[in-house]
Amino acid sequence: MAKDSPIQPHATGDGDNSNAALPVRNRDILRSLCCILKSRSKGLKNKSSNQSLNTQDAAQATDPSFIASQPTSIPTRKNHSSSLSTPAGNTATPPSTGQKSIPGIFSEDLPKPTIKTDLPDALDLIEMTQQLVYAQRLIRDGRLVIPPEAADISETPTTESIDESQGNTITESNASSAQGKQEWMPNETERIWIRAQDHIQQHCFCELVKNVVAEFIKDDLKGSAAIAEVVILGPILDRVTYRTLLDCLIAKLKQDICFNSLLPQGLVQLIEDASPDYLEHGDLVDTLTVLQARLKRMYKSTPEQKELAKDKPPSTDMSASDHTLSLNHKTSLEQLCQIIIAISRLLDVMVINEVKNFDRIGMHHLAASLSELEDITEPFVQLQIQYAIQASQYIADDESILQEILRFGGSESMLTLGATGICKQDPETLFSSLGNLREAAGEAYAVVKQLPEGLEAFQQGHSGSAHNHLHGIRAGSKHEWYLTLLFARTYVRHGQLAKFNRTVCGAHCGDNQTFQLGVCQILGEVALDPLWNTAIRQQAVDFLIALSGPTAGWKRHLAVQEWVLATLTQLIELSDAEVKDYAQRILQDLAQEGASATPTIATTTTSFAMSSRFPLPESSPLLVRAQNISYLEYDLHEYRILRIKESHQGIYIPPMAKAYLKARDDSLFSLMDRVEEFLTSNHEVMLILGDSGAGKSTFNRHLEHKLWTNYSIGGPIPLYINLPVIQNPEDDMISKQLQKHNFSEEHIQEMKQHREFILICDGYDESQLTANLHKTNRLNQHDQWRAKMIISCRTQFLGPVYLDQFAPRGDHYQRSALGVFQEAVIMPFSNTQVEDYVTRYVPLEPRSWVIKDYMRMLTTIPNLMDLVRNPFLLTLALETLPDITKGKKNLSTIKIARVQLYDAFVARWLSVNKRRLESNVLSNHERDIFDQLLDAGFVSMGVDYNTRLASAVFDKHGGKPVVQYDQPEDQFTWKAEFFGSQPEIRLLRESSPLTRTDNMFRFIHQSMLEYFFSCYIYSPVRIGEEFDVLAETESDAYQPLDSDGPFFQRNLLKDPSIIPFLCDRVKLHPTFEHQLRAVIDQSKTDTSSAIAATNAVTILNRASVSFNGADFRGVRIPDADLSNGQFDSVQFQGADLAGANFARSWLRQADFSSANLEDVTFGELPHLDSESPVKACCFSPNGRMLAVTVEKGVIYVYDTLTWTRMHRLDGHVKPVESDEYVKPVESIVFSPDSRSLVSSGYDNTLRLWDPITGEELLTLEGHSHNIHSVAISPCGSRIASAGNDGTVRLWDAQTGECLCVLEGHGSYVKSVKYSPDGRQVVSGGWDGTIRLWDSKTGEPVNVSNPCSGHVMSLAYSPDGQWIAAGHSRGHIAAGHGRGPPAAGHDRGHLQLWDAGTLEPGPILSGHTKEITGIDFSPNGQWIASSSGDHTVRLWDVSTGILVSIMTGHTEYANDVSFSPDSLRIASAGDDKKVRLWEASSNWSSAEQHDQTGAVSDVMYSVDAHLNTKKLVDDKVRSLAYSSRGLQLAISTEKYSIHLWDLRSEKPSIELEGHVDRIRSVSYSSCDQWIASGGDDRTVRLWSRQQDTVDESRSYTATVQGFFGEIQKITWSPFVPLEFATACEDGSVRVWRISSGDGSVTVNMLWGSNLRMLCATNMIIRDGTGLSADQKHLLLQHGAKVGSLSTEGERLSVEE
Repeated sequence: MAKDSPIQPHATGDGDNSNAALPVRNRDILRSLCCILKSRSKGLKNKSSNQSLNTQDAAQATDPSFIASQPTSIPTRKNHSSSLSTPAGNTATPPSTGQKSIPGIFSEDLPKPTIKTDLPDALDLIEMTQQLVYAQRLIRDGRLVIPPEAADISETPTTESIDESQGNTITESNASSAQGKQEWMPNETERIWIRAQDHIQQHCFCELVKNVVAEFIKDDLKGSAAIAEVVILGPILDRVTYRTLLDCLIAKLKQDICFNSLLPQGLVQLIEDASPDYLEHGDLVDTLTVLQARLKRMYKSTPEQKELAKDKPPSTDMSASDHTLSLNHKTSLEQLCQIIIAISRLLDVMVINEVKNFDRIGMHHLAASLSELEDITEPFVQLQIQYAIQASQYIADDESILQEILRFGGSESMLTLGATGICKQDPETLFSSLGNLREAAGEAYAVVKQLPEGLEAFQQGHSGSAHNHLHGIRAGSKHEWYLTLLFARTYVRHGQLAKFNRTVCGAHCGDNQTFQLGVCQILGEVALDPLWNTAIRQQAVDFLIALSGPTAGWKRHLAVQEWVLATLTQLIELSDAEVKDYAQRILQDLAQEGASATPTIATTTTSFAMSSRFPLPESSPLLVRAQNISYLEYDLHEYRILRIKESHQGIYIPPMAKAYLKARDDSLFSLMDRVEEFLTSNHEVMLILGDSGAGKSTFNRHLEHKLWTNYSIGGPIPLYINLPVIQNPEDDMISKQLQKHNFSEEHIQEMKQHREFILICDGYDESQLTANLHKTNRLNQHDQWRAKMIISCRTQFLGPVYLDQFAPRGDHYQRSALGVFQEAVIMPFSNTQVEDYVTRYVPLEPRSWVIKDYMRMLTTIPNLMDLVRNPFLLTLALETLPDITKGKKNLSTIKIARVQLYDAFVARWLSVNKRRLESNVLSNHERDIFDQLLDAGFVSMGVDYNTRLASAVFDKHGGKPVVQYDQPEDQFTWKAEFFGSQPEIRLLRESSPLTRTDNMFRFIHQSMLEYFFSCYIYSPVRIGEEFDVLAETESDAYQPLDSDGPFFQRNLLKDPSIIPFLCDRVKLHPTFEHQLRAVIDQSKTDTSSAIAATNAVTILNRASVSFNGADFRGVRIPDADLSNGQFDSVQFQGADLAGANFARSWLRQADFSSANLEDVTFGELPHLDSESPVKACCFSPNGRMLAVTVEKGVIYVYDTLTWTRMHRLDGHVKPVESDEYVKPVESIVFSPDSRSLVSSGYDNTLRLWDPITGEELLTLEGHSHNIHSVAISPCGSRIASAGNDGTVRLWDAQTGECLCVLEGHGSYVKSVKYSPDGRQVVSGGWDGTIRLWDSKTGEPVNVSNPCSGHVMSLAYSPDGQWIAAGHSRGHIAAGHGRGPPAAGHDRGHLQLWDAGTLEPGPILSGHTKEITGIDFSPNGQWIASSSGDHTVRLWDVSTGILVSIMTGHTEYANDVSFSPDSLRIASAGDDKKVRLWEASSNWSSAEQHDQTGAVSDVMYSVDAHLNTKKLVDDKVRSLAYSSRGLQLAISTEKYSIHLWDLRSEKPSIELEGHVDRIRSVSYSSCDQWIASGGDDRTVRLWSRQQDTVDESRSYTATVQGFFGEIQKITWSPFVPLEFATACEDGSVRVWRISSGDGSVTVNMLWGSNLRMLCATNMIIRDGTGLSADQKHLLLQHGAKVGSLSTEGERLSVEE
């Protein structure tokens, strides 16, 4: 093949046949090199062309040798002498690369050069746009080379997917490895950084990139610096942002009047950096059109100017004043060159991406414009012109293959096309008439010669187009050097330097000057490009020198040598020292050679920059502005990273919880699971309760950590709020918290309007709040914050109506109020959780103990395991056990109280910090201060510092745990004493158990503050330096408490968590008890000691100190908590007891004569006695009467002011002479005006009474069976009744006429009620349905699902929105309330139903037997329910939470009724009592503090041996040996006791009397007595008959008054007539039997956790301040007024 022949047309057989097997064209090979596969459906699509090409294997196409061996499909005509030719009839081949290369230079392929900078840290701002590009590229490309599981990077795409229908787009294959490209792999630093970026960080980078582009678009100037900054973003843009930027730059180029040469350069680089699918062919065509127009405007030529230009030396200044070319707007030759370069690079992109359907006429215009510039002699400019002209020849235009052949290969048949065919650019219709159109290229000249003759026949309007087409044919030629340079440049762009080396060195066009100059330009660009490393840039210089010398084997051209020297001259101007020095040395070497053929540096200097890359930005103004925008998600991500870091915890044990305070301890669930359910529900507030140290804050921090870890963009924002840190959290606490973390006001408002929060409010009690934060912050109201709130509080700080402080309240909470609140109570650790904690604790740091050592201590030391079920106490124990047990051999003798753990922990903490300071480098002054502290006892000084600080926090700071210290403002306040900068203060502070956040200080735990405050009140010991506790001195016993201290100034009941520490001190140190008793005595004469005396007696009582027989005459102990206390025979005469709490205390024989009893509480209200079980009760609407019904068919009406009986109504009682069983009255109700009373009974009648006079007004008959329920309409004119005949009847209240009978229930109807508006009647019965009826017509309205079990009772809410139903047996309907539905076979459940739709609502679970009565409080706040489980329970309507369990009935509780003021509850029971309860104060924090679970066992300590033997086949419940071993007592399932004579092994005696299961049987030590107890809540005593051979037993007495099943009975081994009982109600009681005069009495000596008041023989003569109710109560409990014993409650012991 001759080097100078042109590239030939298609070989024979080519044409427009789409099925022809065409050879691969070089363009296709190049597309493969650039990862662009033609096999993909996407791409720049030719909508009308018939050309069709096949694609060869992409793997082959990447090899230069393959490229050289393939024939071309591109026809050309002869042009320059450098073109290659092939024999006629053969297919031309592309340039062969051969095997030659320059060794040691560009020896291997490398990854594509990219921007690299320092990587930003997680919370750092991006400093430069280059840094943003680098980071975003790592995130994007890192996901392709690092597996997601290794990188931990979300699969969130960084670019949008593009639909096929979006237009003609340029596509690219991502199978780079198949094409031989060097795959980029991140280094280790990059890998670590990539792994640290989660999907949130990725999104933040993406958003920042978008913001930079947005700032550029907003920039009106769009200067060079802005263009430079935004162009480098091209490779990392998503499609939408890329296209927005591209459109903006194209529009800018069109609109600019003043030409900016950097704009087209930047635009083209942006196009070159386009990602797959981003470009459409119209983008390239539009850009080329604009650049072409700009070129034409810049250049005008005349023949004279061209002649002058020929003689113009290349180095002549081309200024606007003296150049021979006329340039528009006085632009320079360099600007013209930049336009041409931009056109060339754009054409390269079009060639590579095979742009089709391009207007050939338009391309000829461009070629013509470029051809007019060929006379410019500047080598650099001339190269760009020639390159652009060649590039234009490779654009696939709208010519068909036929037209392309005609243009290059001709025949006379060309004339047959005529002018019309050429004009229309569509000669395909004439293709069949043409003969041989694929002749040799020489025929093209004849075609061109004949074409003008045919043009004469054209219409006038088409002549210009034809002329341009003809000119394009004459200029149309394609040369090998362009294609080779295009390959070479593409190789370099993709880092394939070895392929570049082989392609350039093996090219057949190597002697061509234009080709050599093109290679030099590429190498110069590499040498000047700072993105390449220094070694590559130096190799590029070496390559330049080699090519310009004889070693290349090419023809040498002076212009090439000049170019090389010009490149070296530019390199020595660089700031890069290594490259600069390297070029300088080469120039010096060349100068020393002195070769005449080598041009001097002075003659080769050129002003044209040879860098093809747009200059990197020197500053980043757009980035600065974009980051000032502070994109919300970016700020949130910074906050997220911070919170994840701060909320991480070394040890976390998932806590278990129960649903509410009164829930059973065995009904536990995972707290995290319940919180997650809450977050997906419609609830708005969740209250988390727990004791101090239970783990509330730990859970809250873990929850925050989990929520932030799982946070998704746009999702709910977790916001942890430490309430004590926020000032006035009652008002806009969310904004305050966000401001605290530097969120802008703009973003705060944006989040308020558009985002939802998950508030985690920690430390409600510590902040000493009483407000309802949900209400005061107006959460979830219109235009307010939308949030779910999780709030934690210590149980000890709750009041009796604590739900008002947490449940959502407000006018907008009506119907939905019931489903917006829930609570959970964190439970103590189980043994498994304790062990799990220890397992995780031990490996945290090197320790001398292993897990087994810790567990052995915890399980061996008495009571320690129970103590450390509290997580914080467990932490203290693990830290201190090695020191506490050091040297102790007998672990069972060690006694550890709660306060001792704190003592040891504090001593250890201070000792560790002392050793730290000893090893630290201190200044001389600090060392002197530290030595003084050591001399004084560092640990003791530290304890003193902390106790004084705790006292100041309570005294000066109101007990708020967080102290903020600002040096300038607070240096003269009390805070400076503890947080000042003096060395002594600083050393002690930094050694104390304090935490610091900025300028805020607090103890490491709230209980630590309370502990040190208790130490300030009483510190019994001096802590030694090595954890030894020094003994108390004799003087300590007589040292009084500080009368000026907080003990005398502060009522400790307001700080209930301090009292337990002091209670421990009482138990551990008798000195403290003596001091407290002294304070009580001091109050008798010193009025200023009243507060201290109240504190003292409260602490002693809480410490279970007995005051029996104490002399408290004249003491001043107002507001003291004396609940559950032992005050038998105490002398309270003249004492000030105002406001004292005596609930459940024992006050037998206590004398309260002349005492101040104002506002004293006894925890109970008086009850009403009856001669038979009470079945129903009802308050009158005016509150003045209470009516009750009893089993004997009698109705009693009481005056509620005096509790005296007004009437006995006997209408339902059968005549005395009748043998028929007396039937009870089941239901009773007052009329709305309180003037009438309706009752129903088992005599099948309704009776209407006048409650004032007791007169019977009407008898209503009609039911055929017992009537269970009666109701009166709100207007009082109608009566509804329901009974066992399965009907509901409506009556006229005036006439007694039955108006209608409502049928539909399939069984007994147990309850009926009118709706509050009187329009409907609701009924329920044993068929499990709830039915709604029209009260006027009797027509059925609705019926519930019948799967709910028996309906025992019903009630309407006052607003008519809900129906409460009490169920028994069957299954509860599935509702949306608390917890899953539960089976109700032997358990009662209260369920709420939508009153309109009868859809099931929340389930209120808690009762263990059927619910017998329900009533809503008139104010709508409470629901009261009674049950066969002997309890009355109070529920909060708005939350469904069980507020209280009222225990007092010893048998079935049958009915319940609220007073009209909603303050009191009356309940009726089978124990023949009507009990009254205070709805708002039925329990106290003290009760909760002392409350325990059921006591299942009790015993006296005695050494004994027990043998057992099975003697019966029935299931044995309990058994006991007699002390002499001669008899065995066995209780079975049949409620009886069998006494076996072990000598005969036969049952001799059977004891009967219990009415339920017997759980415990026990013999006294003298064998005289047997005590038995069980589920009937009684203890029965059986005595041995004297002088009997068979040791027979007889029933002697019954002990009652228990509020749960008797679990265990045991007799004292020392006192024959003393025994103890353990009860399910949590109480332990000790009893003594007394006998005399033939009678037996049983008296309680002592009890713990009692739930009853004992006031037998209590004297209240002349006591002041008692209410009538309280007097009545005390009299019922056996109190005396004067010397007269009043009639009250019967004794709890029956003979």
